Amino acid sequence: IMAPQSSQLDSETLAWIALASAQRVSPKLWLQALEKYQLSTVDLGSNASTLPNEVKQLTNNISPPLIDAAINWLQASDNRHIVPLSSPHYPESLKQLDSPPLVLFATGNKAHLQKPQIAIVGSRRASLQGKRTANDIAYGLSSSGVVVTSGLAMGIDSAAHQGALSGSTGTIAVMGTGPEKVYPAKNNKLYEAINNDGGVTVTEFFPGQGPKPWHFPRRNRIIAALSLGTLVVEAKIKSGTLITANLAADMGREVFAVPGNIANAYAEGCHWLIQQGAKLVTNISDILDEVGV
Repeated sequence: IMAPQSSQLDSETLAWIALASAQRVSPKLWLQALEKYQLSTVDLGSNASTLPNEVKQLTNNISPPLIDAAINWLQASDNRHIVPLSSPHYPESLKQLDSPPLVLFATGNKAHLQKPQIAIVGSRRASLQGKRTANDIAYGLSSSGVVVTSGLAMGIDSAAHQGALSGSTGTIAVMGTGPEKVYPAKNNKLYEAINNDGGVTVTEFFPGQGPKPWHFPRRNRIIAALSLGTLVVEAKIKSGTLITANLAADMGREVFAVPGNIANAYAEGCHWLIQQGAKLVTNISDILDEVGV
């Protein structure tokens, strides 16, 4: 591998980082190549001349600058972790994705990734009432031993993270940027609080990568896959929030929705989900009963 060997990194983790650095190659293609040719990740990551041509076309996309960025990021703090697909810390639920992230960049308490989680998502432009509801439910879940997972956006996401931090279990923020790039920048304090106060921020994007429109649907699939169920607090019908809820349903996960005022456009998405069979939620026992936590 074309990167300096690091004391914290074994050759297998380095190999997974190399594969993930080939950003034009979907994880699914790598996993298929590993299986088809009975190769190890280290074989693939080494980019050796002996590899089959079909595989060489993939390995040509490996990016040494991204590998270096990952290693430099990791070595800057003991609170940072790179969790490859083969690690015992890698969440089993993510492996159910068609194209699971090959590595996760995590800051904070990576043990949370293994714990039972409920996602709380909703509009960035949430009402005061919506934010209060998200905060209260997140606090209740966290106090009952459930990790609250969300996307570090403004509005419902932020309220959910804050509520969970004041409970006893903590929160996971899945980011649509590299692990050190906070988006939106307004959430910098919240990001620091999550990393240093018993939570964890996690992303599949490499250090240095900023927010791109296509990053957020990818982030949403991770939120949906990590969680036992997804609770929508406020959302419009056409929104990223509803995409997350649909992804959760497609993966056989529970979908929950908080009803709202029929005059509020941000209640429309929740009411539509309830009509489609999502469970109506008025308090946390509605969620805990359903997922058996």
